[in-house]
Amino acid sequence: LTDYDGDPMNVTVTWSNQTIGGSSFLQHVSYNESYPNGTMFNATYDSNGTRWGDAYVCTLTIYDAWNADAGGATSNQLNITNTPPERPTLLTPTEGNTTVFDRTPLFNWTNSSDVDIDEGRDQTLVYNISLYRGPPGDLDQIFYLPTGSGGQDDYYIPSNPLEVDQEMHWRIQVSDQHDTNYSIFWNFTIESKLDIVLTTDEVAFGSMAIGENDNTTDKDPPPFVMENQGNGIMDVNLSTTELFSTSGLGNDTYQFKIAESEADSFNTTGSVMDWAFMPTGMILAVDSLYYESVNDTAECHINVTIPPYEPAGDTNSSITFTSIIGE
Repeated sequence: LTDYDGDPMNVTVTWSNQTIGGSSFLQHVSYNESYPNGTMFNATYDSNGTRWGDAYVCTLTIYDAWNADAGGATSNQLNITNTPPERPTLLTPTEGNTTVFDRTPLFNWTNSSDVDIDEGRDQTLVYNISLYRGPPGDLDQIFYLPTGSGGQDDYYIPSNPLEVDQEMHWRIQVSDQHDTNYSIFWNFTIESKLDIVLTTDEVAFGSMAIGENDNTTDKDPPPFVMENQGNGIMDVNLSTTELFSTSGLGNDTYQFKIAESEADSFNTTGSVMDWAFMPTGMILAVDSLYYESVNDTAECHINVTIPPYEPAGDTNSSITFTSIIGE
C-alpha cells in the first residue's frame, strides 16, 4: 500500500461474480487498520468454496487517514474451471488373473469422487467399460459400453459369453459432462474348462428272460444323464465294453440313443437321436452340448434284448463318455 503523502491507509475489498452477464456482488469487507505506508496487503475471499463456471473479480479501494480516496485496483477475471473426477479403482477381475472360469464375469470397481459434485455442482458421473482382446500394443476392442443405470453403477456383467483362453484387458472411463478420466488397465484370461458329470451314472434292468426286450425311454429304469459342468460347448463321444457273452457289439441286442432332457441343450442334427448299435470303437454321440445351467444336459437311453443262448447270471457293461472341446 502506498500513499504519496505518507498517510496511514484503510482498505475496502469487494468480491463480485461475473458469471451471469454483468456483476453480481458477493462480499464487501472493510479493513480499517490504518496500515502504514509501504505495507504488503492481502485478503482472502471468505466463502464456502468456489464453483465450476464461476468468474471472480476483486476490487480494492484505498482510503487515507482523511478518508480521501487514495486509489485502488481491480484484478483480472479469475475463471473457475471444472475439476476432473478421480480415477476409478479396479477390483475384479484382478490384474493378471488366469484362473477365471465364468464366461460372463462380474466386473467391479470403486466409483470416483468429484470435487465439483461434493461442493454442490449439479452434474452426474457416468461410467463406461472398455474390454479388449490381445496383448498390450495390439489390443482389439470387444466392447465399449455404459455400465448400467445410466452409466452410474460400479459393476458390469456381460450379456454375452466372453472368449476362453484369450488374454483380455479392461478399464473404466468416468466423465462428468466436461472432463474424462480413466482407470489403469488390468488383464485377465478366462481358462477353458472341460468337465462332464453323469448325474445318473448307472442303468440296472434287473432280471430278464431270453428274448426279452427293455429300454429306458419309459424312465424305468432311468437313462444315463450327462451334464456339462465346464465353461464351453463340448462334443461327447461314447465307447463301451460288451454286455453279453454270446453277442458282441454292433447288433440289435445292445443299442443306445440320445434324447433331450432340457430344450436346446445340444445339436440334435449331429447327435445320435435314433436307436443305434453300440459301437465297437468310439462314436460321436452328442454334438455341441451347451454349458449354461438351463440347457446343459443330455440323456443317453439304453435298449437291450437278451440273446437266444445267453447263459443265466449277472452281466454288465461299462460305457465311457469322453468330452472334447466342441467350439
